[in-house]
Amino acid sequence: MLDPRREAILVRHKGKSEFVDKTDSILQYKPNSAHISITYNGGKTYTHPATSVKVLRNPVRIPLIDGAVVEVDGRVREDVVELWRFTDAGTPWWRVFRATKAGERHSMTRHVRLLKDAARTTAGIDVLNYWRAIVSRIPDKENSLRQPYETLRFVHPESVLGKFINGDSIESVGGVTPLIFPFSSNISQREAVTNALNHSISVIDGPPGTGKTQSILNLIANIILEQGKTVGVVSFSNAAVDNVYEKLTDLGFEHVMAKLGRKEKREAFFEEELLSARASFIGGLAKEGITAPPASELTDLAQTLHRLQEDQRHLKRLKEELEAYRLERRHFDQY
Repeated sequence: MLDPRREAILVRHKGKSEFVDKTDSILQYKPNSAHISITYNGGKTYTHPATSVKVLRNPVRIPLIDGAVVEVDGRVREDVVELWRFTDAGTPWWRVFRATKAGERHSMTRHVRLLKDAARTTAGIDVLNYWRAIVSRIPDKENSLRQPYETLRFVHPESVLGKFINGDSIESVGGVTPLIFPFSSNISQREAVTNALNHSISVIDGPPGTGKTQSILNLIANIILEQGKTVGVVSFSNAAVDNVYEKLTDLGFEHVMAKLGRKEKREAFFEEELLSARASFIGGLAKEGITAPPASELTDLAQTLHRLQEDQRHLKRLKEELEAYRLERRHFDQY
């Protein structure tokens, strides 16, 4: 049996593009210039083209730094006990060993990062301790924040919270282009949506009736426009979330939403009858064969609308300035 800490055998099966780690299922292998003969645990031997097999040897053990965590395939893992890095023509492959209840497990991946916990920096510790001290003084009956703060053990350094508690700048991350605005919006709301999609944190503030909910609807539309992306709408009060839900429902977009807050809401969403009705509705939409307009057309329309809204805003400013001059003239005439 092969030692996964010394070598790795990756096999790409016919018709597939990805290499799969087969190290644990291989007894032995014999390479030559054109083919590699592999004997598997069951005793059967197969001949693979040399281009369909990667033989990786002499890995380097990467020490786990105190205060750092391991991110594997975009997910932070707290159960990693060892990391070994193989090199394949300059591209690293990682052997990740994890401690589980069933014993030690390992896997191969290309995507591993060592991240420093943003909550364990000097600034992070000070800010979180300050917040915990404030939360601890809230009366127990009203204290829904104590448990989350006490159990907060790791803060991703690239998260909004990580940047906030360490005083890092909020840099532009690039947004979705071209943007769409299926729900009515003025130029200020469009700018708010654009800023929100281009930064990891954004604050949209304003009194009631200034279009904050419309901005949220347009944000949701742009996020879910990209295949595979989802968005969560959360608030300290149920009424704010229900408001967004009801507006989208009234406009015919109930099929893109799920109420997942309380247990009864989750159970209601996954009821077989409702799932069947939702699937039937979505299937009907798919059969209609509706196609989106070309991206260039969306861009041209967006630019035209933006120019018109800029003109509208400029006209409003001129009217306000004119009214101010008229008021000044009336006072002048009186004196």
